[in-house]
Formats: sequence, C-alpha cells, structure tokens
Amino acid sequence: MPGITTTSTAPVRRRVGVVVLPGFSLLAEACATEPLAVANRLAGTSLYSLVTLGLDGRPVPSGSSQVLNPDRAIADDDAFDLLLVCAPWGEPPKAALVAWLHRLVAQGRSLAGVGGGAELLANAGLLDGYRATVPWPRFEAVAGAHPGIRLSRQLFDSDRDRLTCGGGTAAMDMMMTLIASHHGSELAERVSAHFVLERVRMADEPQPDSPLAGAPQSLVDAVALMEANIE
Repeated sequence: MPGITTTSTAPVRRRVGVVVLPGFSLLAEACATEPLAVANRLAGTSLYSLVTLGLDGRPVPSGSSQVLNPDRAIADDDAFDLLLVCAPWGEPPKAALVAWLHRLVAQGRSLAGVGGGAELLANAGLLDGYRATVPWPRFEAVAGAHPGIRLSRQLFDSDRDRLTCGGGTAAMDMMMTLIASHHGSELAERVSAHFVLERVRMADEPQPDSPLAGAPQSLVDAVALMEANIE
C-alpha cells in the first residue's frame, strides 16, 4: 500500500493527483490536501507535490458553489504515486474517467476515495476484493450494489493500494495516518498540532452517525473483525 515507510535518510517525495468532480465536498478535499501541504512546510522540503485535475481542465464548482481551478485535465497527466478522487455522493463515473483510472491501476498507482469518491471507485469496479468504507448514509446502497467489496463502517480504511474514507474530517485523519506511515509519527503529530487537533482518530473508529457510534469499544472491535473477515 502507499503507506510503506522508507528507511532512507533522504525523504521520499511523492506526487499526488487530486481529481475533483462537480459537486465535490470542499471540506473533504481540503481535509485531504491541507495536511500534505502542512507536512511540506513543517519538514522544510517538498515531501508531497500536489496536482489538481478536472475532467476537462475547466473550473469545477464544489457542493457549496465555490469554484476550484484544476491545473490540468485528467487526460493530460497520469504520473502519480497516489491519486485522490473527490466527488459528490452517488456520482455515476464518466466512461473517460473510468478508463483513465483503470489505466492508472494497471500502472501500479495507488488510489484514494474521499467521501463520495469512495463510492465512485466502487462504481468504477476498482474496489472489488478490497476492504473499504464509504459515507455512512451510502453504506446500505453501496453494500447492495457491490457485494464484492468488504465494506466497513470505519472512519477510513486502508487495504493494499486503496484508501477510502467516510468524507468530511475523516479525510484529515486518513491523511495524517498516511503521513505517519511515510515519514514517521513525529511529523504527523506536528501536523495534527498545527490544526489544533486533540488527537488523530484511528482508522477502526466508527463513523459518528453510524449504528456503532457510541457503542462499547469491545463491540466496535468485534464488528470490525467480522466485517474484515466476512468469509
């Protein structure tokens, strides 16, 4: 998965693509990208190079009607170590986007679905055989449509070269956990302190409004274990 820690004295630099689709959550996109930008500043070097992409390179309106200007169109670039997909819930993937994503997978790229982007990856057939999570209001719909995905109700999930999260601020926890796996927990803790966070939430914590929210930790652990081992 993209979280393999390097033992080299020189930090590994990773190129991260960020695909934004009309109606995407500006909050989730910022929670996924800001920790990487802050990690760069705190480390004093470019650990992560961010490139924003749209379907055609034109300005992309978010769900709050604020507009993001992509650096380029998806067809113009594919050299990424990790690709973040930010989309609204229930977004049917365009054929050109699906073909491009499958090409990236064939090249060995890692994919991350942020909020509705996780469902988009599922609809593109890119989460079958993986453990993943989606925003809790979409859990039943995605579970019914994609029985080949081992869905969990966790805040975020990591399985080999796929990362998924429930959206919103869970994207920040996911990315800070990724930073820790890439560059150590000390840097991740400094990033967390920068955002005045009390702590980084763990992946196996349930989404706040899921049926497991507020349940005893022993029950949460038991359900997580079952969901990860459905067979």
